Amino acid sequence: MNLRDIRKKTNKIVKRLSNLDSLINYLQKTKKEDWMLGVCASKNWKKRCLLGHIFYWGWGDDWLWSETIDIFEDMRATTYMFYPVNDWQHPKYKQKHAKDRCIQYLKDLQLWKRKTTQQLYED
Repeated sequence: MNLRDIRKKTNKIVKRLSNLDSLINYLQKTKKEDWMLGVCASKNWKKRCLLGHIFYWGWGDDWLWSETIDIFEDMRATTYMFYPVNDWQHPKYKQKHAKDRCIQYLKDLQLWKRKTTQQLYED
């Protein structure tokens, strides 16, 4: 893959992540039993935390999962910001299931109720 192709793919990811609706819609379609705490994914990838679901969502036809996570962390939230939400450690997100907690967290990011990584860099 040449540099031009990498830039095109990176721009595609940035565009997808500039609005979280696509990711939220994807997560809403997942089953609660497909979520887990403490690790990214089960050995067979059937169960995943938020990070694992973002991997899958970013995968698509282009195998962009790693780049998607890197850009998600730069634009939206680092693993240090969303793992406590996923793993039931964040005081604001007390929903029973990780899926519900993470979707609410992403909605709060989308509505500027939580600071994004970029905003924290600027502070």
